[in-house]
Amino acid sequence: MSKGLSAQERVFCGLIVDGIKQGAAYAQAFGCKTSSAGTLAGRLLKRVDIKREIERLKSSFVEVKEKAVLWSKAVRMERLQRMAERAEEKEEFNAACKCIDLMNKMDGAYEPTKLEVTGDEAFRAAVLGRTGMEPMVKL
Repeated sequence: MSKGLSAQERVFCGLIVDGIKQGAAYAQAFGCKTSSAGTLAGRLLKRVDIKREIERLKSSFVEVKEKAVLWSKAVRMERLQRMAERAEEKEEFNAACKCIDLMNKMDGAYEPTKLEVTGDEAFRAAVLGRTGMEPMVKL
């Protein structure tokens, strides 16, 4: 992090890296009118320390993104399992259930519900209407 930048300047740099247009980023970071923000943002973006901070944030963003992509399914499952176990030890059961739910989704444990209905068309329509399900094949 650049030590010479103010908190507002660091926020501005972060907003630029997030893809916010420079005028809007300046207005949000500094709390000024959007009519003058574009000009002021342009001046700020010419500063070497601002350019350096934006590049630093972009490179750290790419590193984080690359690391996330590199995690295999097995690694993600293992981490979720450890999180669930820790949450359960702390008696944070909602967090543990969320981890288990995510693991089940990743593993394909939630199969789509199939409802097969035989009979005449009026009967099928009545059953499907009560369940709120759509027929697998349009009749």
